[in-house]
Order: sequence, then structure tokens, then C-alpha cells
Amino acid sequence: MRRTIAKLLCVFLICSMFTIPGTGCMTYNSLVDKMMNEAANITEFIRDNNFKYGNAHINPCYNWPTLDTSVSIMPEDKYVACDRLVSWILYRAGFTDQTFQNGTDLEALFRKHDFKKLDKLYDFKAGDIIFVNPDSNGNPTHVFMCASEDLGGEIYLRYDAGSDARITCTTGTEETPGQQPFREPIENVVFAYRPS
Repeated sequence: MRRTIAKLLCVFLICSMFTIPGTGCMTYNSLVDKMMNEAANITEFIRDNNFKYGNAHINPCYNWPTLDTSVSIMPEDKYVACDRLVSWILYRAGFTDQTFQNGTDLEALFRKHDFKKLDKLYDFKAGDIIFVNPDSNGNPTHVFMCASEDLGGEIYLRYDAGSDARITCTTGTEETPGQQPFREPIENVVFAYRPS
């Protein structure tokens, strides 16, 4: 019950940031709404089913397309990493043309589906997929989905499976301790994509 209330509070807080004051009209499209809902469901699923950080031999979105807990979960399949989480969110939002094994080439998927590559690497919005932490060649080593506009001081909410601590949600926001999305600054951005 407590988790359900906390989850509803989080969804309310996120949604309230994207309404036109006095109208109740959403300023974001239904795809982003779907992505936010799926991110909340998936991060709860991986936390509650004790997933670990790492790369499963099969893309998790193919093992649990419906998040059905009656499906047998083999220990070797209970892994998710940052890119797998983003792929899973996108799969459940309707982008099912992904790689079965290994990781999906997210940039190719974004180009195929007309996601907009952002020129400005700031002023992010919910649904933006953000690639960060460049390696020595300038390639990103981490990716996550932004879940809010700037909350002030360049602090954003984000869905992120970049470590065991993030998956098990041993952190969280003041409003939603112990669950995602996380409230953090976005730093070391390499590039980002926005659904269109």
C-alpha cells in the first residue's frame, strides 16, 4: 500500500510539472506519457524481482514484455543495465523493433523513429534520453531517461539502472525515498535525443 501511494505521488508530481496552469491540459505528447508510465512500472518490477546490474544474454524486454511475474525468471536473465532499461522502456512504449540479444543500438533506433538529436545539451524535458560520461574517445559510457524539466539548480528527475544501488533503489528523492525516479543533476552530457 505504501509503495502504491508513493508511486501515485511520484506520478502526480511528474505530471503536475507538465500541465498548463489553469487548464489541466498536458503540454507533452502521449508517447512521453507512455514512456513515463512504463519507466515507473519497469523500475518497480526490477526492484521487486531482485534484478542485478549487468548485461543479460537476452534483452530483458523480450523476456518480460508484459512484466508478468508468473513468467519464470532464470537467475542468468535477472540482469539489467542502463541501456537495457532505456531499451525496455522504449519497447513497452511501442518501439519493438529491437535487438533480441545484446544491447540495442539506441542511436540507430532513434534515427529510424525520428527522435530529435538535441543541439542544446541543457534544458532537458521528460522523455529525453541522455547519454553521459564520455570515455577517452568521447563516446558515452552511460545512458538514462530524464523524467522532468529542470527542478531548479539544474536538478532533474531521472530513471536510471546504472548500478545495483539504483536498481534496488537504496536511494531516491525526498518525495519518493527508496524508489525511482532519482533527483540529481545531469552532468558530463555527450548527447541526447528527444521523442518527436
